[in-house]
Amino acid sequence: MKNSRIELFVPTSYTEKYLKSFEEFFIDDDFEFILRCEPISLNFCKKYSDKYSGVSINDSPTDEYPYELFCRSWENSFRECDNEKIRKIFVNDIVWKIKTDKLFPYHLIGDNYEQGMEKISALLQKTDDSLLTELRCSNGFYLLKLKYHDELMADCGKYLRLMHGGDVLYESDTVDLVLTRIKHTGDKIEICGYLQSPVFDYCDKPMLFCKNNDAELFEIDLYESSWCYDGSKQRNNTAWGFRITFSDRENISVSFKISVCSNSYDAALKFGEWVAFNSGLGRYEYVSGTKRYKITDGKISITEASAADEKKYKLKSALSYIKKNKKVFAVRMMNLLMPKKKIWLYHDCKGVGRDNAYYQFIHDFDKNDGVERYYVVNGSITEAEQYFTDEQKNHLLVFRSNKHKLMYLMAEKIITAYIEKVNYLPFFDDAYPHYIDLFSGEVIYLQHGILHAHLPWKYSYDRLDLSYEVISSEYEKRNFCNNYCFPVEALIKSKMPRYDFTDSNINPTENRIIFAPSWRKYLISLGSDGNWITDRDKFINSDYFRETNEFLNSKELGNLLEDKNWYLDYKPHPIFARYNDCYKIDNPRISIKDSADAADYKICITDYSSYVFDFVYLQRAVVYFIPDYSEFKAGMNDYRELDIPLEDGFGELTQKADDAIEAVKKIIANDGKPLGKYAEKNNGFFFNNDKNCRDKIYEALK
Repeated sequence: MKNSRIELFVPTSYTEKYLKSFEEFFIDDDFEFILRCEPISLNFCKKYSDKYSGVSINDSPTDEYPYELFCRSWENSFRECDNEKIRKIFVNDIVWKIKTDKLFPYHLIGDNYEQGMEKISALLQKTDDSLLTELRCSNGFYLLKLKYHDELMADCGKYLRLMHGGDVLYESDTVDLVLTRIKHTGDKIEICGYLQSPVFDYCDKPMLFCKNNDAELFEIDLYESSWCYDGSKQRNNTAWGFRITFSDRENISVSFKISVCSNSYDAALKFGEWVAFNSGLGRYEYVSGTKRYKITDGKISITEASAADEKKYKLKSALSYIKKNKKVFAVRMMNLLMPKKKIWLYHDCKGVGRDNAYYQFIHDFDKNDGVERYYVVNGSITEAEQYFTDEQKNHLLVFRSNKHKLMYLMAEKIITAYIEKVNYLPFFDDAYPHYIDLFSGEVIYLQHGILHAHLPWKYSYDRLDLSYEVISSEYEKRNFCNNYCFPVEALIKSKMPRYDFTDSNINPTENRIIFAPSWRKYLISLGSDGNWITDRDKFINSDYFRETNEFLNSKELGNLLEDKNWYLDYKPHPIFARYNDCYKIDNPRISIKDSADAADYKICITDYSSYVFDFVYLQRAVVYFIPDYSEFKAGMNDYRELDIPLEDGFGELTQKADDAIEAVKKIIANDGKPLGKYAEKNNGFFFNNDKNCRDKIYEALK
């Protein structure tokens, strides 16, 4: 007889890792687990229900928000049974819910939100402090903060301590200093990182001091790092970022001291994913290009290295893998033996088609500058060839092919329209640490649209392996420097390559409207193989589909188009084109399009898609139509707020089909032009409307 029945809401992201984290509990005969899952997660859940007798599946639809499922399930579970085992399962679940952003009551506002948070706090009261402190991560100490509210305090003496009354929850005589970037770009050596300690939430801003060689200590400016979101999309700690640059003509030997509440502490060096130093692999020294990088006794030294030094290092490091990993050995040996060339690789996104990297590639291809250029195709080479000349076809690479991997490690520039690793990095996460020390090139992020979703945990300078990012407006410059930790010198003020093909001075010849919403993360899932997994039943039963379908089939909209002689094209995001046949439209003035040129339309209806900025560039009218606004605010689409709030955007915000139609009516009555205040916002948003974006990018990079 099972002692307790535990219902777990399985998140659609990180599903396999989430379930694997419970495997030790699944074999415990004391518990019966019911996995409530979406069809997207069904196959993962089935593996565990088949393997363990105490695991079953509930895939029946529910209208509950993840927060509500979580609280209801755990209130019931603790009511049935309350012991150390069940508390461990609870802690494991709540940490994963924070990681996947499925914990908090974002759909509630004001006092209702605070009351919702109190429910989480009440559940945490049942949890032993030791279970949270033993996690040794930001989420563990954040949960202690939710549990005790204002009862925690910092004690900064010989040790840094986090205290609850007389209990010591954390103690250390060092401060973690996490290196996120050590990069040789141009004539500069750049070192970036952040300071992190559980006490920082409860004390004044620390001070960071650096010593280089025999020079005196000097203070380094600190700023709030994006790592205030550490394993969470909710701010869960205080992390202080820093950036230092040195001339590449000098030898560097730097050490750090941190002052907290006037007391001095040593730095405990740790390494981020884009730094070649790796404690797990025992890599505390490497040679890359003309520099030797080494860590000894808490000091980072960067000194001159010859070509012979680099070859010697590459040979020695390759031979170290000859027995433990023959594949890594082979790749590293080939990297050593291949002749050095100037190679630039260009990447767009699978399933999206030609984007900014394609336009930059065809512009740069014929440059007589000694660079070999390759466009990386994440999909069918045969289908892609139609867009290239015969000569260019010889410079197409298959994404994640062996040739792509070798070319990547040798590349001088990686030019990508999408900065997510799955779009440009040829190695998987577990493999790349074995090769990262071989890559000394620059990553240039062209962007595929203007960032206005608030995503500091994803697109900040201290999260990415990039040297430069292309921007198109003063808004981006302010936003990236103020909210995403970018130094201004990392921004290329050129506008995106595709704006070379967009003429804002030509007016459309027809009265056409485009309805171009973004995709919804909660209605489709990305498989580990990079392919999209659809869930048609969930899509058809969603508020998003019901309202958009009502809009497209509205008699009022049909009459408006007929009476005023307008046409409407529905162009879903390419990822959502898989759902096109769910819409049955019987109106000759409304069509579904796979592709469209923004310049052909007078009015754009969209949501939080960055596609809106193409119409701002063209000085066209915009309507925001978000039928699933509550799901958006609940964070179910990877983010829940924008850096330019929708309420302060470039057009009227609507949530219902009828309201969207009324907004369109107003614009048609205004001769299809933006209404007064929105016309003013459009004007001057971009740097200019010239047609030399690609020239500027090339000149900045050559």
